[in-house]
Amino acid sequence: TIQLPSVESWRAMNISPFAPTFQYENRLFFIIDGTSLTLYNPRNHTYSRALWVHYKGHSAYRYFIGCTLSGVIVYISSLKPGVVPD
Repeated sequence: TIQLPSVESWRAMNISPFAPTFQYENRLFFIIDGTSLTLYNPRNHTYSRALWVHYKGHSAYRYFIGCTLSGVIVYISSLKPGVVPD
């Protein structure tokens, strides 16, 4: 199940393999990134403009994923139109 962790659980997952000696005690981190679900270009002009991802040059829905520093996925957003930036 994808869900936000309790604070205690979040602290346990708040360790980065890239900087294991960093002092994380008083900080809680999430990494959030946007990604695309690529689509064929819609025939309807209004939908086509709303779904267009300018910097990638394709039509897509966008969604966002949040994870802890240890890589556990704790959040996935609903689908957004392609014009929404990440």
